[in-house]
Amino acid sequence: MAESCTGKQTGELLLHDVSGKLITVLTNMVCVTDSVTGVRSWRTAIIDISDRKRNENALHQAELAQSTAESANQAKSQFLSAMSHEIRTPLNGLLGMTELLLNTKLDAEQQGFAHIARRSGDSLLGILNDVLDLSKIEAGKLEIEAVRFDVWQVARDVTALYVDRARGKRIELACQINDDVPIHAIGDPVRLTQIVTNLVSNAIKFTGAGVVSLRV
Repeated sequence: MAESCTGKQTGELLLHDVSGKLITVLTNMVCVTDSVTGVRSWRTAIIDISDRKRNENALHQAELAQSTAESANQAKSQFLSAMSHEIRTPLNGLLGMTELLLNTKLDAEQQGFAHIARRSGDSLLGILNDVLDLSKIEAGKLEIEAVRFDVWQVARDVTALYVDRARGKRIELACQINDDVPIHAIGDPVRLTQIVTNLVSNAIKFTGAGVVSLRV
């Protein structure tokens, strides 16, 4: 081995310590020459790096898990985006035809049925938007708008959307807007509508009897 002794060498080895436990060591070997005899030999330093290797392996596993999760989220987002397009197209057609129907000569009962159909379509579209927004939140891509909108109208629209459901459970659904509440505000009307819709929907769902009141 002395014939090949030259320079420095570094490497990692698996060894058994005195207790028989398998450990990972870092070896630093330096070739030295005896000043008297001129014989060359290796001087070796061995460092136990088992903890470091375990930490590196744990970090690698964490990075691998994160990469797998990100790939799964990306695939889910792509699927939801594709499904959204497939569902939105016929749904928008349904909403458009319902709007046209409301502009025709209908009696009071037919008008009521058409309004229910439109509100149901709007509700379904809202659910679809909720699913897509959840996907955007998970991906950190949800954008909040800051536009001028009618606060009172949001409250009225949500109430109108769920009044039939409340009536079906023999529950009164009331909307109360204080006079000191400004009609217009700056914010994201879509997100606000989603939040209020979920609150009213859950209130009706978990109320056995009585009144559900939306107060602004």
